[in-house]
Amino acid sequence: MLFILGSLFCSCSKDDNFQSAADSHTVLLDSSFIISKEMYLWNTGIKDNKDFNPSHFKTPLELLIEFRKYSPKNDQGLPIDNWSFAIEKETWNNLLQGSSNDFGCSFRFKDSQDLRISAVQQNSFAHKNGLYRGLQVLSINDIKATIANIDLISKEFNTNTKLSIVYFDKETQVNKTLIISKEPYVLEPVMANNYFDVNNKKVGYLNISTFINSLNNKLPVIFDDFKANAVEVLIIDLRYNGGGLTSVMENLANMLIPSGAVGKTMYTTKHNTDYAMFDSTTFFSASDQRLDLKTIYFIVSHNTASSSEMLINAIKPYTNTILIGEETQGKLVGMYTVPFHNYILAPVSFKTYNAKDESLEKNGFIPNYYKEDDVANDFDQNEGCISAALYHYKNNVFPTSKSKLRIEAKQEIVLIHNTLPFAIKDKTF
Repeated sequence: MLFILGSLFCSCSKDDNFQSAADSHTVLLDSSFIISKEMYLWNTGIKDNKDFNPSHFKTPLELLIEFRKYSPKNDQGLPIDNWSFAIEKETWNNLLQGSSNDFGCSFRFKDSQDLRISAVQQNSFAHKNGLYRGLQVLSINDIKATIANIDLISKEFNTNTKLSIVYFDKETQVNKTLIISKEPYVLEPVMANNYFDVNNKKVGYLNISTFINSLNNKLPVIFDDFKANAVEVLIIDLRYNGGGLTSVMENLANMLIPSGAVGKTMYTTKHNTDYAMFDSTTFFSASDQRLDLKTIYFIVSHNTASSSEMLINAIKPYTNTILIGEETQGKLVGMYTVPFHNYILAPVSFKTYNAKDESLEKNGFIPNYYKEDDVANDFDQNEGCISAALYHYKNNVFPTSKSKLRIEAKQEIVLIHNTLPFAIKDKTF
């Protein structure tokens, strides 16, 4: 098992100058296959090396995408694994450090004729030039911003480093044009944090876009402030959080639990039969920033996945958790990262369960109150999901009106690429 990795690294450390390009390619793909198959959670149906023929794939990424076909099927008959991946080491290291190079904003249609900016990274070109969540976009590179043109608009974003955006400025009530550019910036994992006053009590609000290492430095400051302001209820917004490092998620989880949960099971991991000896249990630990909350509101969407879902699942047995938004992705599985040549291999390797042995597979978490992402408003008390949480806290019931179902399944143009859409255990083999 793991000793295979060591022997592979040793065998591949010889002078590659004596290998042809074809030989090197074969070694890379064959070895990637052996490593990934050994670790893959659903490896029982994968053929042997000879029959699988790894070397006919162009890259380890293509190889890992092929692995996905061997995962269990959902209700539509499609493989549930959308996540096993391989990535070049340099790109991976940039992800962990929050280094990004994109437009710094994402878009979502409010309705078929109304495109809004849904998220803006505060260190990006978009933010520095005055773009903000809720702003209405009228056209992009002279393409009218309607849902009928979503494929054309997406192509413009994917093929250009500069874009001409025409938008409606609410303050001046006139249309404006801005040329936005792809530029390097450092991702800010906290999109927003503030307070809302309800019945003379403070409700804390924390919006986290990803679980990367820099979040660990910010959480103690934020939670010390929550404690100083006697926050009794917290709204945690994970609607744009696709996951990240489990160690960072665990740090947050330890700040959210009641005192009685300290020392109890946070989550367990289960591997394939060959790796069963690595099954483990992670326990809640004491934290100086722990708030001892009785109720936590989670705002979620289909983008909420992996470490974000692990957080919700781990908290559920101990705290009253109320979900508002849309069904989550349903990804309570994760990976270890294996460095090999100039790649990082990350096949899905384990599944996670909470203290009640609950997990997800074919479906995500269903919200207690369905509400679409209200992209017409910023992250304030007027935004639909936040407003619903505040209303429920005040009245102990939800508003009677709910969002209609999406007009289209594909409404979003996600352009902030530097988030981690998976649960990564920090242990590296």
